[in-house]
Amino acid sequence: MNRNDKKILDFAKTITAFVVEKFSRSRMFHEMGLYTGRRGKGGDLAKNGDLFVERILKDQMPSLLKNFNFPGATVISEELGITRYKDYKNKYSLVLIIDPVDGSNNLRPQMATFPNVAFSLGIGIRYEMEKQKNFNGVKVAVIADIFNKKVYHAIKNHGAYLNDKKISASIEKNINKSIIGMSFDRTGEKFDEIYKKVKKLLRESYCQRRLGSTSLDLAMVATGQYDAHVSLSLIIEEAGGVVKMNIFNKNGFKITDNFIKYFLDMDKIENKTYRNLRFNIIAANNKIILNKIIKLLPKQEQNNF
Repeated sequence: MNRNDKKILDFAKTITAFVVEKFSRSRMFHEMGLYTGRRGKGGDLAKNGDLFVERILKDQMPSLLKNFNFPGATVISEELGITRYKDYKNKYSLVLIIDPVDGSNNLRPQMATFPNVAFSLGIGIRYEMEKQKNFNGVKVAVIADIFNKKVYHAIKNHGAYLNDKKISASIEKNINKSIIGMSFDRTGEKFDEIYKKVKKLLRESYCQRRLGSTSLDLAMVATGQYDAHVSLSLIIEEAGGVVKMNIFNKNGFKITDNFIKYFLDMDKIENKTYRNLRFNIIAANNKIILNKIIKLLPKQEQNNF
């Protein structure tokens, strides 16, 4: 790992540690899962927890950039959308992709002792992100299991880790023995639509799992607890797995192969919102399982991967 990668990792870990401490110690944590009554830039109803974390980031980002000697940053986040700091157009500025609170529905009023709630971020250098044209430009990724004292991280080409101990994906190659993470969070027509797409996979796989946090489900693939996750990441790839992802608009058309330029140019897009975007993700332990999963999807979905 070169010196700059180490600096980016330390920057990511510092942000993560600060968020985890503030969030887990907040006296208002029992209200973090409540809706605020407005929609974020991602289109979903915003929750107190999301806004709490994003306020922390907004307050701390200028001083963190100064302390780590980065010229500026562009932050892409679920609720606030695109936020820019200092010399964000500098080719050596950072691009941060953040999900402030993943699993907020697990923050129940009665508050389970150790709810599955995650903070996650990916970081890259602007010119490298633009050159790669997609999320392959992410150099460092971190997922924090906020209440369970687990921090997953990966450095591109240097492996994936859980609490600084190296992890690896499973070696399973038989879909009939595979444990698949899968989300059925939508109801009504959405549920029926999703079920039609994955019913063959449900029959063929050994069993399904869901933690209520997509970030933590993806971490389970990286640690070998799951063999795949389907939701019609760098940590997965560095743990020896594979990821397929595409972005579509509300009409089902693929947005662009240049994901990053799309987001960095968000200020040119009407309403500066990405609420109509749909992300298709398959993360698997190896290409054999990945290809078997794709073949079990309807033809139209297969073409999306």
